[in-house]
Amino acid sequence: MNWSVKSEKGFGGMTGGSIIQILIATVVLTSCGNPSPFIKLNDGKCSNEQRGQIANHISGQIKALAAGNFKGAYKYAADSFQQNVDLQQFSLIISNQYQMLISYQDYTFGDCVVEQETLVQDVDVVSKDGNFTLTYQLSFEDNKLGVLGAIIKSKSSDLNL
Repeated sequence: MNWSVKSEKGFGGMTGGSIIQILIATVVLTSCGNPSPFIKLNDGKCSNEQRGQIANHISGQIKALAAGNFKGAYKYAADSFQQNVDLQQFSLIISNQYQMLISYQDYTFGDCVVEQETLVQDVDVVSKDGNFTLTYQLSFEDNKLGVLGAIIKSKSSDLNL
């Protein structure tokens, strides 16, 4: 059996291969029109687009932790963090110091700023152990957002007197 492909002229006198090449080029060029909001990080307040993507990223990690999925939560960490802290160490740190993320009842996002190319996002967490404010530090490495760490800024507990 002999298979051959005819190069018949199609739309506007172009071959099928030409049309596909034009479609691919169009997709590539139009995707370049929406650059990441993290490519150039200027000190100051985060843009609305940055805030939204940061909130989604942190929410994904918190929800994975609450589900007991430490491996899934670890994927939200920055590559530079993962190079220094393995999954087992990460799990121990979270279990020992960040229990409020595992047992959260609610969380909200506060201020977001860029400081020396680091994204800094405050997150207020309500848990059974009290109310906490955590300051997340994130980076944009290899074209992806990643958590570098979180500092527990403050804790308040409900006192019944």
